[in-house]
Amino acid sequence: MLLVVPGPDPEPWPTLGPQICDLIEDRAIYGPGSLQGEPYEIDPEFRAFIHRAFEVFPKGHPWEGRRRFKRVGLSVRKGLAKTEKQALLAFCELHPEGPTRFDGWDASGNPVGRPVNSPYIPMLAVSVEQVEELAYGALKYIVEEGPDADLFDSTLDRIVRLNDHGRADGKAVALSNNPGSRDGARTTMNCFDEPHRLYLPRQLKAHQTMDANLPKRPLDDPWSLYVGTAGQPGQGSVAEEIHIEATQIAEGKIQRPDLFYLYRTDDDPERDLSDKDERIRAIAEATARSASSVRASSTRSLRSGIALARWAVSRAGVVEPVETSGRPGV
Repeated sequence: MLLVVPGPDPEPWPTLGPQICDLIEDRAIYGPGSLQGEPYEIDPEFRAFIHRAFEVFPKGHPWEGRRRFKRVGLSVRKGLAKTEKQALLAFCELHPEGPTRFDGWDASGNPVGRPVNSPYIPMLAVSVEQVEELAYGALKYIVEEGPDADLFDSTLDRIVRLNDHGRADGKAVALSNNPGSRDGARTTMNCFDEPHRLYLPRQLKAHQTMDANLPKRPLDDPWSLYVGTAGQPGQGSVAEEIHIEATQIAEGKIQRPDLFYLYRTDDDPERDLSDKDERIRAIAEATARSASSVRASSTRSLRSGIALARWAVSRAGVVEPVETSGRPGV
């Protein structure tokens, strides 16, 4: 199943996406992993996601040049480097040359981007350990090991953008559960890593606090990015709330939405996961056609029994998040 909301438009919207993609491929590297340190190459689905995420209102509109979507969500199976994708978009927001905000139109009528003034990017994860291992850790690696390392100063809990005089000119910060001390923060971009794990009262409160900070900088067009896998039904997680809203948008119950959401999972929750071929098809269905994650070498590791297969497929996030009996949830 592939759910993309809002659906296709009769006419494409103007977007800063191509410039964002150029910055990533020119100045960013892969984060920790098999390809770490190599120049980043954007696959077609991620490119399309970026183009949509950075759409702006067209010329002549009362909101000309402002972001179409104030919230952006990406929910796909594990193993597709979702966390790295969040780190890359945070990298663009933080970079002193990041074309993330509208700055007029070129001669061809395309929007031109500029860096955001004094960016503030809180990156929330469930625990301190996750903060360091997930998106913030990936962002830290990208800025430290990439070609523009001299433009940043990074520690375990903050990454500072430096201006021409070597002074602080914006930052990304690592948060875990309790952003209360930063209630007055003037955020330009919120990053929520694995929002399906944000369901406890203090975590929901943290999300609420961060969300409430967005309107404090209206001139800087702030926004939020949610990246993770499907949540457990009925758990009341942040991811579940976003998914429910996206479903309502798809059903036409919400008009003029400010949420862009891409969700990919297996379209057949009745698959017989005791069958190896069905397991492979399930993972392939939950994977973009352009991705190279489903290879024989990876699928061979799923053959050691029904219990392990169900665990692996569930961890991959290939079962649609519906209430079931006798099947693993996601």
